[in-house]
Amino acid sequence: GTSQYGQVTTAGANNFLPTGDITVSAWAYPTSTAGYRRVVNRADAFSILNVDGTWQFEIGDYDESESNWSTITGPPVLANSWTHVALTRSASTVTAYVNGQVVGTASQSVVMPTAFDFDVGSLNRDTHFFQGRIDDVRIYSDARTQSEIEADMHTYATCAYVNCASSGNTYNDDNLVAYYDFNEGPAGTNGTGTAYNRVSGASSTTNLRSVGSPTYTDVKQVSSNGNNTVVTFPRSYLTAAGGWRVPEGVSSVDTLVVGGGGGGGGGGGGAGGVQESLAYGVTAGDGMTVTVGSGGSAGPNSSGPVQAGGDGGDSVFGTIIADGGGGGGGVAEGGRPGGSSGGSGQDTTAASGAASQGNRGGDGRSTAGCTPASGGGGAGSVGLQGQATQCSPQIPYGGDGGTGQSSTITGATIYYAGGGGGGPNNNSSATSERGWGGGSQNNLYGAGDGANADRGVGTA
Repeated sequence: GTSQYGQVTTAGANNFLPTGDITVSAWAYPTSTAGYRRVVNRADAFSILNVDGTWQFEIGDYDESESNWSTITGPPVLANSWTHVALTRSASTVTAYVNGQVVGTASQSVVMPTAFDFDVGSLNRDTHFFQGRIDDVRIYSDARTQSEIEADMHTYATCAYVNCASSGNTYNDDNLVAYYDFNEGPAGTNGTGTAYNRVSGASSTTNLRSVGSPTYTDVKQVSSNGNNTVVTFPRSYLTAAGGWRVPEGVSSVDTLVVGGGGGGGGGGGGAGGVQESLAYGVTAGDGMTVTVGSGGSAGPNSSGPVQAGGDGGDSVFGTIIADGGGGGGGVAEGGRPGGSSGGSGQDTTAASGAASQGNRGGDGRSTAGCTPASGGGGAGSVGLQGQATQCSPQIPYGGDGGTGQSSTITGATIYYAGGGGGGPNNNSSATSERGWGGGSQNNLYGAGDGANADRGVGTA
């Protein structure tokens, strides 16, 4: 908003905030990408923020000297979409993560200052207010590994409410010093004005005081298709109950689970798997695991040829698993395996990987110097090869992604999990065109078109 935030006083923050090794993470849903918008912040010590549409990660001692301040510039901010962001420091190694993937590193070993409050959604209480939603803020007194951060994205912290030393701590979060789950207030209300630090034994001085009456919003979206209630989960659902609590009187549900799409490289990212089940048995009152796989990261080409895109994450509802899509291949690489596999990259005859729940991406067509990439496989059909074998006289079109799979579970026919379009090849003066993302009209959940320069990030 314009004046809403959560705040722990300087004295309270000094009870738990580390000055050396640290991990800070949160889920963020920006509704605007303009301006400076802080997700989590301790002035002059660390911050994760949106700077005019780009994620930025900062750490050090800015008050002492700008040379003691390290900044990592991340990928573009996606408005109206949930994104997981994290910042770690181990000794002098600083690492930034977006959706569990490393997006940059820096070096900084200075002791962080302790002169300011800890804020969620603002800078020092009076500026840089975050526009959107913030959830599941965690702080650790150590540097989490990448695999631990990937687990944090989809798992409610086990050290909340219970003492890790006495509970066995199979989740390895014993260095958790602050955890704000923001599950206090019913959706649409302002709650009590306090967001509790859920770490067992935490001092009340480490609780967040809300300012400006921010409103609680449920992550899940509830609608009706005329005959049934439709519950949609745009990201993993994290509660102390273990996930989504089955309502009273409900013994079965129809489900549609879609894996995260693979990220584009040269080839289009493969779509995530699609698993649709009718009358899936549930028990009223039980907590159902809901994991929404994130889209794979884009394949970089900042210092050389385009590289393969990252794989999408698996999605889970109870015991149903939809595999994440395979990343699109880079130059001279085949597409990666996945729910649907990614399309092979430019200038290669390499085959695409195997598809576990969908369709294969297009194989590489040729090793000619300007051969375009192939499309990623979709849940409904295979990805297509790039459409030319040489630069001239043909125009080297990138291959189209495979179509998505249709479902009427929401009451309307929607195509899910279309493959990403293959990129062109602009290493020569030949005219080239990108491939189109898979799917058809109303395909709200398909991957994007192949890009001329930027690689697409997979969609959940």
